[in-house]
Amino acid sequence: MLRFPGSSWASLAAVWLILALLIGSSNGYPRSISRHGRQKNPLRPAKAVSLCGPKWASCAANSTVQSKASTPKNRGKGKSSIKRTLTQPSDDDFRGDIESFMVSQYVKADWVPHARNGQSSAIFRELGNRKFDLAVGDLWGCTSVVVVSERGVWMSHFWEEPSFGRYGLSNEVLPSSHDVFRTNILDPLEYGNQHMPGLTRFTGNGGAFNGAYRPAAYIFHPTQTQDDDYNRVYTARIQVVHRMLQELIPLRWPPLIYEYNRQGGDITSAKGKVLFQYDPNEAIIPNENGPVQTAMHRIWLEDQPKYIHQRYWRAWPQQRSAGNANQRRDTSLIPTPGAPSSVPTSALPSTRLAIANLNDSWEALTTILHHTPIASPTVEV
Repeated sequence: MLRFPGSSWASLAAVWLILALLIGSSNGYPRSISRHGRQKNPLRPAKAVSLCGPKWASCAANSTVQSKASTPKNRGKGKSSIKRTLTQPSDDDFRGDIESFMVSQYVKADWVPHARNGQSSAIFRELGNRKFDLAVGDLWGCTSVVVVSERGVWMSHFWEEPSFGRYGLSNEVLPSSHDVFRTNILDPLEYGNQHMPGLTRFTGNGGAFNGAYRPAAYIFHPTQTQDDDYNRVYTARIQVVHRMLQELIPLRWPPLIYEYNRQGGDITSAKGKVLFQYDPNEAIIPNENGPVQTAMHRIWLEDQPKYIHQRYWRAWPQQRSAGNANQRRDTSLIPTPGAPSSVPTSALPSTRLAIANLNDSWEALTTILHHTPIASPTVEV
């Protein structure tokens, strides 16, 4: 038997280790993920991307994380001032580095948990007198719907597999059945499930998404796969969600749709993340009748250099800080059943919901899915 010196054995061991790592990985994904791309039928091309589902280690990273939303944090600076601002990339701590900003704020935010069994999940938070951040992450193909108003935020996570897609016998990407899509997406969106409250709970008189509080909706979905048939069905289903949101909520404009990079990112990357920021005491504006407290919220997507949503408004009574002024805002402005005259005319919901002028064709929806929204609610007073 041949004998090798100790250094030769070490070299051989290193070579075997490198070979094992190369065999166990493919296109940068672990074996457990890349197996979705291997086809039993060699005539079918392998898919460049895989559906994101609870079996993925990366997609399911948040499925074991308990929501921190039950314990709101006041991350304000703890001192009274004339002007307070939400954290943003231009602050001295980041100096325009959107990546560092997004990661740091995501780590400190409350997270939307991912349900382990493939069901949809969501968190609702009322906008009170405490500052907080909310985020959804680990988006590698899943969809998130976010609804915001001057009184609340609803942030969700919808699995791509099994809700939108599935794998066939030859590991090809196929659309999920209509029944699965309705059970996992449409019904929870409206009525909720054990992991999420439905939107209809918040749209009645006095609800956070009542028209008087000017609700807005956003849909965040992944880039396409290489399967055209799946893409067409997926796009049509995003359109169904788009229309359903308009039927459930008295929106002032149709939901805005944004596409994120399906490749996702880990905890150290801005990829695959949506961040919501809220501060009820963003600014104190001098006024001849006394200072006015102004609230604000923003939404950020991945490493986009500018927020995709920003709104500020005169704080509602429940959002005012203790001892703060802003006494000129009449508490009768809170919407009450049977008393529409108590709500400012400009805040009343329209009697006719805004309906997108879309049909079921692929071409009609493409302009919404792949182009910057025409009217973006980046600033409102």
